[in-house]
Parts: sequence; C-alpha cells; structure tokens
Amino acid sequence: MVSSTDRQFWIITALAVFLTTPAGILIGKLTNQWRQKIADAESLANAGKWIGVIERLIVFVLVLQSQYSAIGLLVTAKGIIRFNEKDRPEVKTEYLVIGTLLSIGIAIGAGLLTKI
Repeated sequence: MVSSTDRQFWIITALAVFLTTPAGILIGKLTNQWRQKIADAESLANAGKWIGVIERLIVFVLVLQSQYSAIGLLVTAKGIIRFNEKDRPEVKTEYLVIGTLLSIGIAIGAGLLTKI
C-alpha cells in the first residue's frame, strides 16, 4: 500500500519533470505564431528554453513553500531586466511577455495541484 507521503513525493516528482521539457514544448507550441515573426528566433529558442525551465522550477518550489511574494519579486526582477530594451520590436516583446506569463502560470498551477 502506498502511503500519502509516497504519493505526494511521486506527484511532486512527476510535476517537476513535466515543468522541464514537456512544459517547454507546450509553451513553444502556444507561442509559435510570435516566434515565427522574429528574425533571431533560433537564438531566442535556445536561451528561452533554459531560462524557462529554471524559471518554472524555481516558481514551482516557491509555490510548494508558499512563498508567493517571492514569485512576485522574481517576476518584477525579470521584467526590469528583460523588458527594459527600448529598441526591441513589439512582436519580440509580446513573445517574451506571453511566454513568461505562460511559463509562470503553468508552474503556479503545477504547484497548486500538489496542495489539493
């Protein structure tokens, strides 16, 4: 018989694995229409993939620890760093904002699923 601790461990493990490549593929599919309009989409895809994985895992851990204010700080810091370029094309900015919101939303959702 599986204890509730074992069950919780496997749920957290499965969701953490989902937040790596599977969630990245899902976000890539959902943001494809914007990525196709960006000239340097290949370099964005590689960097964005790793940033997204790390971001989702950090947010997931923060939700597990009920550190919601730290998620807000992470989003704010990322916004200041990444969206401060004044000469960036609008479609690239939209792509980054939508990808970030999807990434963080998926990670928060996964974290909240563990609390049900």
